[in-house]
Amino acid sequence: MKNEKKLSYISKHYNTLEVNTTFYHFVKKDVFRKWYGETTDNFIFSIKAPRFYTHLKRLKIDDEMINSVKLFLANIQELKEKLWSLLIQLPESFKENIDRLELFFGLIVQILDDFEYKPDIAIEFRDSSWFKEEIYDLLKKFNVALVIANSSRYPYVIKTTADFSYMRFHWPESMFLWKYSEDELRYWKSEIDKFSKNLKKVYVYFNNDLDANAVENADFLMSLFDDNILV
Repeated sequence: MKNEKKLSYISKHYNTLEVNTTFYHFVKKDVFRKWYGETTDNFIFSIKAPRFYTHLKRLKIDDEMINSVKLFLANIQELKEKLWSLLIQLPESFKENIDRLELFFGLIVQILDDFEYKPDIAIEFRDSSWFKEEIYDLLKKFNVALVIANSSRYPYVIKTTADFSYMRFHWPESMFLWKYSEDELRYWKSEIDKFSKNLKKVYVYFNNDLDANAVENADFLMSLFDDNILV
């Protein structure tokens, strides 16, 4: 199945997709425009921020970073009302640096202020040094969601820091080859019910594993919820 047909198919069966391509490659404006046209009216996107910001620049603000962020945020505007969230994923080698994080959030918010479509922002930390109250307070200040990333490889905490939540299932046994049992997904359904009582919405994404277990897992989890969850 060609990529454009895959996207059209996904949008008819699911309500959202987390785009990983933008993490590795520069995506032109017309590509986002094409994605918009290939998906159903009620479909939404979560766009992953480029690793240039997180892994290479490590959130350090300079002219190169500012210009790149401006271009990136301008390009994703082509998704229009289907642009719902922006995911920032830090590497496990990146230890806590609250000053850089605050400046980076400030840059994003300042640039987005000039645009019509302002996505929710979520961040995934992969080092435990970030899990502290000062960081949580900063996330709350900018209404940034702390990603709840279920994984045996990386640390995570179940905590809400925004008016929405963002969850990623990375699989506990293997990062890419594992299937959640129905009992495990029922457990996570109950956990999501607990922490999402006062939230506007919850984004939930499964890793696209080699055996395509993500499809079955997503289908089952969706069957447990009503329309307030985005899977």
